[in-house]
Amino acid sequence: AGDFGFQNCYVQITTKFPGGEEKKQPISLELAAQSGIWSGKCSGNDCTIEIPLQGNARFKQPGQYSITVEQFMRVNPLPGIRAVSLKIKQLE
Repeated sequence: AGDFGFQNCYVQITTKFPGGEEKKQPISLELAAQSGIWSGKCSGNDCTIEIPLQGNARFKQPGQYSITVEQFMRVNPLPGIRAVSLKIKQLE
């Protein structure tokens, strides 16, 4: 939401690999510029932004992967964030 009280949002990405290995990576999602201007597209109080997370990720092992995104802020619940979605796409 446009009234989100922070410039960024920390999340932790957990990837579980087919062999059982697990990798955790904290990431800062930059949602606004230092000037306070929101990134992405805003309509009213709703904002949408696409942020590349792991552009060089490779799924080398065959099998099932599990990717979890957790909010990693000191505030819980996190007011102003209504939804997060994850899109995985093949680089061309």
